Amino acid sequence: MTCKNCNNEFDGKFCNNCGQSSKVQRINSKYLRNSIADDFFQINHGFLYTAKNLLVRPGKSLKEFFSGERKNFYKPFAFLLISTTIFLFSTRLIGNKTFIDDFTGGIRLALSEKKDIIADFSVLDFITNNQTFIFVFIVPLFSTASFIAFRKAKLNFSEHLVLNLYITGEQLLIYSLFSFITDRDSLLTVLPLVLGFLFNLYVYNRFFNEINWLKRNFRFISTYFIYVIFISIFLMTLIIITTANIGYK
Repeated sequence: MTCKNCNNEFDGKFCNNCGQSSKVQRINSKYLRNSIADDFFQINHGFLYTAKNLLVRPGKSLKEFFSGERKNFYKPFAFLLISTTIFLFSTRLIGNKTFIDDFTGGIRLALSEKKDIIADFSVLDFITNNQTFIFVFIVPLFSTASFIAFRKAKLNFSEHLVLNLYITGEQLLIYSLFSFITDRDSLLTVLPLVLGFLFNLYVYNRFFNEINWLKRNFRFISTYFIYVIFISIFLMTLIIITTANIGYK
């Protein structure tokens, strides 16, 4: 038997060279369930290794992960959770605001300017105080969009989800590097978002490089278009919930 992680020839349930299990399954819903359990109940090494490889050779490293070379990779859900923690901690340490703070603050300000009503901001408070859940929530939305746009790429939804868990985790690490920007009116505030978008574009181009350049970039733009529709629906729902129990002065 050949190990999918290190190509070592071995017999048994585990590779005698790297220790990876001989039963490496395709990424599907069962893999995700097991992954979540491992993320919460098992200490897993390789966070820095994963972050470095996603930055310097994202397409190749993700293809290796999908093909079975997973021993050294941090589990996808854990990678996102740790990256989210680093991003939120670095931002709060500086005393800065996240783009989610800006998002909820914008809605709050717009509704507060309507002096004839008193809106219920409890949902916005929940989002502001539980931003980790929001990052976990938006990844499946983007994954649904990419699954629709790249439906001919022969990846199932679980594989799209894992792909975007890693991408989003790495984007949050990039955002963390710019957490020192305290001037919210500065143009520098959009720089990490632009870099995050360009990183996503780069990864998709490297990962889906077997697809024609024009087609894969059209599908990438389509992914964002579909994603914006999902976010718009979420925003409209959020405003409806916020103003559902309004009081009049």
